[in-house]
Amino acid sequence: MVRFFHPWCVLAAGSLTLLAPHQGRAIQVDGPDYSAETWRLAGGIPLDEVKSILQRKNGFLWFATPGGAIRFDGVGFDAFNQRENPGLPSNQIESLFEDRNGNLFLGHATGNVSLRLPNGFRSINLPDDWPTQPVVSFIENDGCVWAVNHAGGRLMVAQNGGCIDAGPVEHGGSDGVRELPDGWTVADDEVVCVEGGAIAKIWGPTPWRTKDQRIIFCQLRNGDVAVGTTLGGIFILHDDGNYSIINQQSSLRSIHILSLCEDAEGNLWVGTFTGITKLHRRICRSVSYNPSRLATWSCIAPKNDGGIWLGTSKGSLHCSQADFSDLHEVIYTPDDNAVRAICEKGKTVWYSKAGHSIMKLLAGRSKSVDAMQEHDDVWAMVEDSTKTLWAGGASGLWRLANSNWTKQESLEQGVYGVRCLAAADNGALWIGMEQNGLAMRLPDGTIRHCTVDDGLPATFVSSLLWEPDTQRLWIGTFGGGLAVLADGQILRVPFPADVVYKILKDAQGRLWLVTENGVRIATPEVLLTGIEQQELAGPVVALGAEEGIKPAVSVARGLSTACRTADGSMWFISDLDIVRVDPRDVRPVEREVPLFIRKLVVNGQTLTLGDQSEIELQPGVRRLDVHFSALSFVDHSLLNFKYRLLGLDDGWMQTQAADRTINFQRLPPGNYAFELLAANRDGIWNAHPLGLKLVIPPFWWQRLWFKSALIAATMALIVLFALSIADRINRQKLIRTEKMRAVEQERTRISMDLHDEVGSEMTRMSLLINRLMRMFNRNDLRYLPDQINELGQVAQHLVKALDEIVWVVSPANDNLDNLVAYLARYVSDYLEATSFDCDLKLPDELPPVVLPGPVRHNLYLAVVEALNNSVKHSDATEICFCVQYENNVLYMALSDNGKGLDPSDTPRFQRGLKGMHRRMEKLGGIVEIKPVAGGGTSVAFRVPIAHAGMDWGDANIT
Repeated sequence: MVRFFHPWCVLAAGSLTLLAPHQGRAIQVDGPDYSAETWRLAGGIPLDEVKSILQRKNGFLWFATPGGAIRFDGVGFDAFNQRENPGLPSNQIESLFEDRNGNLFLGHATGNVSLRLPNGFRSINLPDDWPTQPVVSFIENDGCVWAVNHAGGRLMVAQNGGCIDAGPVEHGGSDGVRELPDGWTVADDEVVCVEGGAIAKIWGPTPWRTKDQRIIFCQLRNGDVAVGTTLGGIFILHDDGNYSIINQQSSLRSIHILSLCEDAEGNLWVGTFTGITKLHRRICRSVSYNPSRLATWSCIAPKNDGGIWLGTSKGSLHCSQADFSDLHEVIYTPDDNAVRAICEKGKTVWYSKAGHSIMKLLAGRSKSVDAMQEHDDVWAMVEDSTKTLWAGGASGLWRLANSNWTKQESLEQGVYGVRCLAAADNGALWIGMEQNGLAMRLPDGTIRHCTVDDGLPATFVSSLLWEPDTQRLWIGTFGGGLAVLADGQILRVPFPADVVYKILKDAQGRLWLVTENGVRIATPEVLLTGIEQQELAGPVVALGAEEGIKPAVSVARGLSTACRTADGSMWFISDLDIVRVDPRDVRPVEREVPLFIRKLVVNGQTLTLGDQSEIELQPGVRRLDVHFSALSFVDHSLLNFKYRLLGLDDGWMQTQAADRTINFQRLPPGNYAFELLAANRDGIWNAHPLGLKLVIPPFWWQRLWFKSALIAATMALIVLFALSIADRINRQKLIRTEKMRAVEQERTRISMDLHDEVGSEMTRMSLLINRLMRMFNRNDLRYLPDQINELGQVAQHLVKALDEIVWVVSPANDNLDNLVAYLARYVSDYLEATSFDCDLKLPDELPPVVLPGPVRHNLYLAVVEALNNSVKHSDATEICFCVQYENNVLYMALSDNGKGLDPSDTPRFQRGLKGMHRRMEKLGGIVEIKPVAGGGTSVAFRVPIAHAGMDWGDANIT
């Protein structure tokens, strides 16, 4: 918790004298190094004049400003002011405090106190005697929370974990004298720690000079105490009595400190008049040194007596002691050829320069000479187990013997473009090449090659490390990441980098890998386990720009940008920076990353969750965006996340989610469980995922009852459709059967007609011919004319019968017009042979109505029957044949002027009447027989003809 120093605290211990720096104490010049990151305006939120900083138990950082409270999750800022939160009595926030129960209290410059609630803020009711002075701090003891104002007065605002209104007020004296609060403060010119109202520890005299300034104390987790001043920046008080200063000359942009807070990850947050600054304490020591002449560092190697050798991009050679003292230039040559490799053997230093092969520097001399007769672009040098020095270059492999370099392997043996070397303990030499992969030179000179066909992840091998104790070879590649050769097999490691420029090993057995994303540190066991699991599940420590390590990763400059010295330190170079890291100070961060779901955005509408663990959404989720916070305040690009949506997919999806948002598209109705895991900067995953249950109800047409009804209706429709098809098929079968029956009936009728009409006449004709033959044989010709005349009548009747049969059978006559024309001609011809006059009343035009043959035949027979009856029994002189067609009804009538219908004669033609009625019934028509005014009889036929495709039923009546 941040503790403030106020005048009343000092007066409680007595009058203060002018504070002066302690004469016997020196500023610690070899103090910690900090990286700084400052925010002044974030997303339109002003962050100037930050008066209080607090990290809550849930991990969020809160800042008190005159414009309201601000919450920070490492990526985004949320502002809380009166406009969006009416529960706040004032925007001017002076102090922040969280009690043991997790309640957040806000102290205002107006004397008000407010409490943070899940859905907003609540202003605590104040007693009348509480002054309107700024609430500068809070104190919690015996289960009570007290608000402390600028004058030293106290107001109880919570008791036993619950907020209270109008609690008791304890007013400070007129001079503001109160007892010393627990924590660090100043008393009698000394920095002291107070516990239970008594001084428990004295650090020593105050190291700052000016007394008239506000002093802020913050106890750090490593035992140091950070002290913020308003005129001198930040003083870090160490346990050993020394101190260091952080000011504008180091990392701060402003030395006017208003608030301090250390977060759970060891970052020191500083509130000033000019914004918020995060100070991250580096574990390394670094120095920026300009080697002059526009040069940058290109190569580093250890010295035999401690310290390092350094090469520049301009070809000069430097050296330094391990404590950065005595850093100076040894050799300078006026060219632009970078130093690429350095190796000290005995009293001689060998180094290679681009375009100049290997140079030799003797001890105590300031000049070097070219040691190779044949120029080669040498990139790497190594000493093997037999103390033989080897060098690898563009044209092949070289060996130093008797101060002379001789080429051992070249293009003929497949050794060229050498970029790195590693010596095995059995005298073998591993060779990494730019284009030809990996090769091993055995002590007898035999060369064995390993290519991508053998499992090598890339043809460009950029770094090698041999482990004698495990007989493993670690292989760094350019573009293929990391691999290991173990038990004769090359295995690719699932390492989060594509380029590995250098591989080192510290005294603890950890591998240090220089990658394009900084330095990564992991144990071989973690890497080997990752091969089996296809995922690194153990800690992989990340060192990057925040730690001040930005190793050079340019292939054109060289690959020797890191080394390990005899004392176990790791050294890195980049541009003008030289960085030294003690591996003992590097430990993985075990703290899990707290996760918090901030809001859901469903189809563009924002939903705030609060403390809900389950939420029901509206039907029809086209897009769901889950906005979350990962409460880690290190470089947020080092965090990784895994998420899944149970109910949609049980598999984990991995992402970096730079904007802390995960989205899903078109989620069907159902019950889901969203789960999220985070890995901190060192690859430690949360033990338990953050979970949120989601319920997406269906639309009414997606519900079970509707689906069941729809399925039932569909099945019913299918059944009806099937029945309809079956009925149609049956009807078609019936129609075909009826047609076949009609054909059979028609054939039967035709055969009967042929038998009755044609057959009988043919028989009669045959008999007449036989009679004529007998007459001719007897030469009896008396009755010959009569017989011949009778034979002619038979032939004539036979022709008419055949004509009738042909007319009925012919499809060309299947229409109403042909029927009427044929009947009219028949009536006319029939009456012409008698003494009857014929009167035809026919319509001028008839519609194109189709009449099947059986229908025409029945109508024809009915008319013939009526005509025969009229001729035989009416005793008339005139017969009229009338045809009409109106409203789809065919009307045909035969009327005469005879004696009319005599009831006594009815039995004689009763059979004919029954036949006519039967024929009309089959056609759906009627027969009307009635007398005619003035004498005579009318026989009328009415037949409905609905349409051309009318089903006439069984009309084949003979």
